[in-house]
Amino acid sequence: QVEPAHHPSNPGVGRPELPAQVADALRALLPAQARMHLVVRPHPSEPVPDRSLLPREWRSPREEDLHVLLHACDLVVVMTSTVGIEARLAGKYVVQVLGSLYSDDAPYVAYGIAEEAVPLDGLPAAVAGALGRRSELPGAPVQHGGAAARVADVLLELLAP
Repeated sequence: QVEPAHHPSNPGVGRPELPAQVADALRALLPAQARMHLVVRPHPSEPVPDRSLLPREWRSPREEDLHVLLHACDLVVVMTSTVGIEARLAGKYVVQVLGSLYSDDAPYVAYGIAEEAVPLDGLPAAVAGALGRRSELPGAPVQHGGAAARVADVLLELLAP
């Protein structure tokens, strides 16, 4: 997301560099997390960064379907973006990075959107502990494993004479 220098209604000074710092902190984790791939999706109002990508780092263009992308990942890191809400609805583990001018306006853990809310220096531990985990929406049916068999059953039912 874009981080303003000033909040429109609350006093305080923003940290416009915070989104880039979050992305840099995630990039720094790649060498130690051999199974991790990082997808960075700039806010639609931001220019696409002109920098080379690291191995296992991907940039998601704004034309790419966000929902397909969310379903393809395990973990979503946001500050206060509505992408966190969409990720939660997709059953993804959401980590909120605190320190945005909007953090107090969007307490994602209290709202049940994020599993963790951490300052920037807590991001490495949060990511390491969250990789490979999923979230379940309260009241949602829990079905672990067997997806391929269920899909095959549906296909066979559709193909049956």
